[in-house]
Amino acid sequence: MEELHHRLGELFRRPEPRQRSLAYLKGLLGTVERKNGWQLAEWIGKSTPDGTQHLLERAQWDADAARDVLREYVVEQLGERDAVLIVDETGFVKKGQHSAGVQRQYSGTAGRIENSQIGVFLCYAGCVNGGRNPPLNGGVSFPGTVFEQLPSKMSRSGVKGKRSLAKRILDAAKGQKIGAGCDFGRAHKSAFSPPFNGGFAPPLTGCGGSAFIDRELYVPKAWTDDRVRCEAAGIPGSVEFATKPQLARSMLERALDAGVSCGWVTGDEVYGGDRHLRLWLESRGQPFVLAVAKNEPLWWQGPDCVRADQIAEALPARAWRRLSAGAGAKGERLYDWALTPLWRLQISTEERRFGHYLLVRRSLDEKREHAYYVVHAPRSKATRQTLVNVAGRSWEIETGFEATKGECGLDQYEVHRWQGWYRHITLALLAHAVLVNLRVRGKKNT
Repeated sequence: MEELHHRLGELFRRPEPRQRSLAYLKGLLGTVERKNGWQLAEWIGKSTPDGTQHLLERAQWDADAARDVLREYVVEQLGERDAVLIVDETGFVKKGQHSAGVQRQYSGTAGRIENSQIGVFLCYAGCVNGGRNPPLNGGVSFPGTVFEQLPSKMSRSGVKGKRSLAKRILDAAKGQKIGAGCDFGRAHKSAFSPPFNGGFAPPLTGCGGSAFIDRELYVPKAWTDDRVRCEAAGIPGSVEFATKPQLARSMLERALDAGVSCGWVTGDEVYGGDRHLRLWLESRGQPFVLAVAKNEPLWWQGPDCVRADQIAEALPARAWRRLSAGAGAKGERLYDWALTPLWRLQISTEERRFGHYLLVRRSLDEKREHAYYVVHAPRSKATRQTLVNVAGRSWEIETGFEATKGECGLDQYEVHRWQGWYRHITLALLAHAVLVNLRVRGKKNT
């Protein structure tokens, strides 16, 4: 924490807010029950929240510059050539009508329409194919019996009571023995050595950890059309309406322009269904595995549009393979997967180096639910197992939201203005990055 805060210190003109920012970060990682202004102030040892409110609302410092420090720190700790950038949004349920960007809108957090703010986030997830085990050879699948040999839960040793995740990870950094419960609720299987099943190792994902590197507040059009209301909430006059995919593109552009090492981009239907975002990523030569709706029109065997679900229905039985999309809380996430090429007019040599594909996931239960992904990738990298691994990483951002809200107070702010939102959110993401770094270091030392 001290090391990271040393980088942040240059952003503050005065020593008081510099010291308060460090105390605020420590409070976010501490045992405060609810990490709002009053309780953080009490934890710091102050009788009123004036200092923390000043830090978030009036002190002179640049939250975007702090975001750049966050991005550099995360990539330094987790950087991988084949890392995955994940885009997704989360909701912050609010009362009243004064918080910047608040309105009645669908919140995935609540699972319904709520009076809420929506933040769009960019998460950086380390290596795709694992650190110690090689990737599967050309997408080789494993029979279900192989995964029955895997434990459904990893053991928990030495973790008692209701100590917070932060405390457990800090203990791990000090060399104490703790169980897999520190893994943000997502137990990863151990690396098998030697590999089983004919010499192949099971696919590992998430070995490099994942942390957030950017954030944007979604401001609905009803807000941007009302400049008086925007001014009252501190929203700059330069802020115009932007869709969630447009906000995602801004964050991806910042990351790629900053030289962030990554091999893939993934996200759910909100982002995959935006053709402009997909074409922009293609123009940058950026591989992606993006979810789309079942009615997404695609060029399959020629320049005629066919729905994604109709393509899936036309695939023969031999097109499907049972593969793991990574380890979940209850074991391997097994699905049936199909991969079929899509048609695209390609003229240049560089265009022909890339392939376009439809990846389809089918559940194993009686419902046999389908999910669909549009893929743009170099043909040399487009093995079925690799694409399945990338698609499976999208779940990590949900785990990250749970961790930052549960352990770092991401959603416990009580500020209403634009600047306060960005400052609190950025500090919470910095605190989460420290936890992830400690977790990864703990794994390397075991």
